[in-house]
Amino acid sequence: FAITPNLTISLFDKKKYSGHFQIGTGVGYLTKKYDVVNNPKNNAIGSNWNAAMLMRFYAARPINLNWKFNFGISLSHFSNGGSRLPNFGLNIPALMCGLSYSPQPLEQKDFIFHQKNKKSIRKWGVDIHSGYGLVQRFAIGGPRFPVYFVAVGGNYYLSRTNRLVSGLEYEQNKAIYFFALHTGHSLTRNDAWKKASRMSFFIGDEFLFGRWSMNLQAGIYFGKFSFLRSGNFYTKFSTRFYLPKKGFFKQKIFLSFSLKTHLSVADYFGFGGGVNF
Repeated sequence: FAITPNLTISLFDKKKYSGHFQIGTGVGYLTKKYDVVNNPKNNAIGSNWNAAMLMRFYAARPINLNWKFNFGISLSHFSNGGSRLPNFGLNIPALMCGLSYSPQPLEQKDFIFHQKNKKSIRKWGVDIHSGYGLVQRFAIGGPRFPVYFVAVGGNYYLSRTNRLVSGLEYEQNKAIYFFALHTGHSLTRNDAWKKASRMSFFIGDEFLFGRWSMNLQAGIYFGKFSFLRSGNFYTKFSTRFYLPKKGFFKQKIFLSFSLKTHLSVADYFGFGGGVNF
C-alpha cells in the first residue's frame, strides 16, 4: 500500500465527461521484500519501505450531484533508490474503473477566483541546492554509504509558475571512495576522493504550484577522473517545498526530495534543501 499526496490537473471539461491527469509522490510499504532464505524469488525490491510514485490519466462522468463514474489508466512505481539491494523497482500498470462519492461536492460558486497575472515579476534567479542520500553497492546485505551533492545554477522565469534551470553539480559517492581504497585502485585518500567525484552540467524545468514544485532535470558528466561511473548521462526528478518568506527566511528556503537515475536504473534518493535568490 502507499500514501501519495498528489496534484490533479484538469485536461478538459465537457457537459458529460471531464478528463484529468494525476501525479503524486509519497511513501509505500511492500509486505514481501527480497530475502535470501524466505523469499529468494523476489529480486526486484530489497526493502519494505520505499518511495512510491503515481501517474494516472482518467475520465469522470457525473451520475448525479454526489456520484461519479471514473475510468482510466495508471502507473504505480515503487523503488528504494538503491539504498538496499536488490532494487530493480516495481512498475505496476493498471486499468481503473470505479465510483467516487462526494457528500458535499464543490461547485464553481464555492471558489474565490483571483485574476492574477501569470507573467513573471522577474526574469532571472540563482539557485543553491545541497543534499545527502544512501546507497548500497556491489553486495546484497552489505554496508550502505552516503552520497553528498551540491549544485549551483541559474533560473530563467517563463512565467510565475514555470522556470528553466541550468547549472553545475558536484557529487561525492563514498561507496566508490571506499571501494577504490580497499581494492587497490587508489593508493591514497586524495586519489580515492577524486575517483569518487562526479562533476556534471544540467538543464531542467521547474513547475511551481504555490509553495510546492516539481523539477525535471537532465545532466551530462564531464571529466575523466571519475571511477565506475554509470554512463555519461543522468536524469533527476525532484519535489520541493518552499518555506514561507517570514522573519529570518528572507529568501526562498526550500526542502527537497529527489530521485537520480541512469536510464532505468536508480542511483539514489536524496534529501536536502537550499535557497533561491
